Amino acid sequence: MNTALWNQRFEDYLRRCERSVHTVRTYLFSLRDFYLFLTEAGLEQPWHATREHLQAYRQRLFERSYRGQRNSLKAQQCRLGAVRSFLRFLKRDGYHPVDLSEHLEPARVIPAPLPQLPSEVDLQRVLDGIDVSSALGLRNRAMLETLYSTGLRSLELRALRLDQLDLVRQVIWVHRGKGGRSRSVPLGGEARAWIEQYLLRVRPQLVRDPAEPHLFLSQRGRPMTCTQLTTLVRDAARAASLDLTLTPHTFRHCWYQIVISS
Repeated sequence: MNTALWNQRFEDYLRRCERSVHTVRTYLFSLRDFYLFLTEAGLEQPWHATREHLQAYRQRLFERSYRGQRNSLKAQQCRLGAVRSFLRFLKRDGYHPVDLSEHLEPARVIPAPLPQLPSEVDLQRVLDGIDVSSALGLRNRAMLETLYSTGLRSLELRALRLDQLDLVRQVIWVHRGKGGRSRSVPLGGEARAWIEQYLLRVRPQLVRDPAEPHLFLSQRGRPMTCTQLTTLVRDAARAASLDLTLTPHTFRHCWYQIVISS
């Protein structure tokens, strides 16, 4: 089986569907084991797989172990999700007349309990505890105020560009967020005020390339990484002596709670 060819065709399909770079990378990685299974079964083309083959592959994922531990349901779900998407692609791009994904039942994952969320008082203590006398501290306050005000995902915040920000209308335009969907998000007055200070006093110090489009920059003048954002959130929580684990996504959970209760 020419796995490189099928990977390229599937990648082209995913990009036409406007899937994120992360999703494309994850799906292609997850398909490696499926290709190996098909090869071991003596199948020359992926559409030669029958219902029995697909159920056998699902059972293989369930029974397989990694470092002495069975694959988690979440890991099984990820692998099967990639395969189901690949099988739908075979039908939609005309390689097979039948949607074989209907023969592959997804893994059943028990929803995990929601994490314990900090109160509004706790979050305000975290925000107020940031030392804004330094340039990076002011940047951090602006970033976390934006997270709290808008409920943006970590990637959406880090990818935020100057042309997506409308401070006059107090709106942020999210281009191709999760699922490739775009949306507008209201920006609160407190967050706007901190962003204005950041743009006036800090970003000119951080920027290296005048053409750099991203709003929030690292000390080296580059867009923030996931690790950098996660670290600054944890440091802010530690400085405020917050007992709960705080991540960038916690702000989204808290924002959502405020939205549904208002």
